[in-house]
Amino acid sequence: MNEGGLRFFESDSPLKNLFPGFELREGQRKMAEAVQQALRQKQILVVEAGTGTGKTLSYLLPLLAEAKATGRRVLVSTETKTLQSQILKKELPLIQKALGALFGQADPIQAEICLGAGNYLCKRKLQRRRMAGEKQIWYRDFMKWERTTATGLISEYTDYTPPGFLSGLGRESDRCLGARCPNYQTSHYFVARERWKRSNLLIVNHALLARHLLGESTLLPEFHYAVIDEAHRFAELFNAQAEETLSLEWLKSVVAELPYPAPGLVQASDDLYAALRQAHGLRNRRFRLTKALDLPEVNPLLGSIDRAVQDLENDDQSDLFGETQAEANLRKTMLTGRLKTASRILDRFCEGPTSTEVFSLVVEKDDAKLTVTPVDSSERIHALFLQTIDSVVFTSATLSVKGSLDYFTSQIGIDGKNPRYRSMQLPSPFDYAGRSMLYIPRHLPEPGAVDTGFEQACVEEVRRLIELAGGGVLVVFSSLRSLQTVESGLQGITFPVYSSAKDGPERAIELFRQTDDAVLLGLESYRQGLDVQGDRLRMVVLVRLPFPVPDDPLLQAREEREKEQGRNPFTSLQMPEMILKMRQGFGRLIRSSEDRGAVAILDPRVYTRPYGKTLLASLPPARRTDSFEELDRWWKGIFTKPGKKSIRGKVSI
Repeated sequence: MNEGGLRFFESDSPLKNLFPGFELREGQRKMAEAVQQALRQKQILVVEAGTGTGKTLSYLLPLLAEAKATGRRVLVSTETKTLQSQILKKELPLIQKALGALFGQADPIQAEICLGAGNYLCKRKLQRRRMAGEKQIWYRDFMKWERTTATGLISEYTDYTPPGFLSGLGRESDRCLGARCPNYQTSHYFVARERWKRSNLLIVNHALLARHLLGESTLLPEFHYAVIDEAHRFAELFNAQAEETLSLEWLKSVVAELPYPAPGLVQASDDLYAALRQAHGLRNRRFRLTKALDLPEVNPLLGSIDRAVQDLENDDQSDLFGETQAEANLRKTMLTGRLKTASRILDRFCEGPTSTEVFSLVVEKDDAKLTVTPVDSSERIHALFLQTIDSVVFTSATLSVKGSLDYFTSQIGIDGKNPRYRSMQLPSPFDYAGRSMLYIPRHLPEPGAVDTGFEQACVEEVRRLIELAGGGVLVVFSSLRSLQTVESGLQGITFPVYSSAKDGPERAIELFRQTDDAVLLGLESYRQGLDVQGDRLRMVVLVRLPFPVPDDPLLQAREEREKEQGRNPFTSLQMPEMILKMRQGFGRLIRSSEDRGAVAILDPRVYTRPYGKTLLASLPPARRTDSFEELDRWWKGIFTKPGKKSIRGKVSI
């Protein structure tokens, strides 16, 4: 299968005979050629492939061809479970069938979805629950499932269990006996890891890949080639995995497992919480600490932790916790490690932040959380990933700002001077100009820090857009308050309204899928990962330009860095983030060649601010208007029966 990956994208592709309706796409062929070249020449390739390119097949076929030719394992990383499932259940069976037709009997593709250890049921924990005397019917049902499950994934069990039961059963690395566990041979997690080792293709999420790279590459089997799909979020999620948080409530839960009472440690933790609350008040959102944590309550807590660690290390009782010797030793090591982690984070807060990290604090009603976050992970991504792998491909439909990939490549630690770096940008094959319109009214007031009347004006504008579309409308908000204002203003409307705030994000989407001509209200997460094909979704309303929250600690630190380097943080940080989110929101409308409809942007700053031109130049080439009357005429022309029952579409999240 040396050239096999590209054979599927030629004019006489075998896919045409196997799958009626298969359309050969020029962009798909170009991407496959670029991916194959990158894999063979050990390049770092960045591909922006517009919606409809068919990028999944474009990278899977050459990737699997290279795996077969070299005998080396390959990896695909995504952000969403939806795409992971699509690759395993839809794309790979298609590829397997095609390979068999082209090359005769093809070796089966061994692919595995890899998840973090906490997703897998720990049998030893479950056995200890059984020893505690669980006799309820629900417990017997759960035990029956455990004996028959093929995966041991806790998320697959959907029947009733009491609150908190399932969350306490996942595997924890520092509580795991490993090969010393009597359940080792049948452990769901370790059995899964053995399957990973036998696979040709690992399918993972960005968070797990980041933990693997940050943890000395011990979580996953060795792989030599990788594709990072949904790459626009990779750097952000990598950075999130590199942060460390100390919760004072978590610390007290560790103390509760000590083999002896430690009231002094608990009191010291409570004293620090009281001091933080007195100094900062209740702050449910992270706020930044720019100086060392200088409170007299810190040192007593550090001293109490150190004494607890010493007591544990000096205690040589053979059966310290009334368990087997192996379990006792493990628990002792676990408790010591967790206390040392708490002490280390507190020490860092006492020293104060460096120029490469952000200190932030949350003070909640019953807890305080201290977090250390890297300002930037681009150098780590480059050193731990790009320099250690034969070849990697980053791809997404939304990577560029006004045609430039520089903002994305700076996040992953590469620039145009890197001799391994190659890039490609492929436009969407969809007819945006003929099948979509972008409506941006001028008459609404601009949003602002004070009430400008924008939200109330949005209520009226959203109502008449819903009436025009006859339902089938997604409305995306940047704040919960704005969503609730509009939701309240839509009372009495004749179309069903579902809201992520009222119904929950996933439930609201499911209700939208099941209901004709409905309205779906959601927050930022609905800008990406929501895929509704057909006339069920025929209008997307983007209420406000989604600039980052100005008091976000990480944003503040990054802005300072940009200023130090002589750059304008608004144009180098805030504007690119806003534009990429707007592109993702626009992308919810046209998901197939048959889709049609309108996108409305209600924020008039598109017209009144210089960045408006950059935004418009970055969006798909839909027809544009600021006139509701023109939108109305166009709508009636493209939808011959507006307001009638829509075509049912596929929905995934």
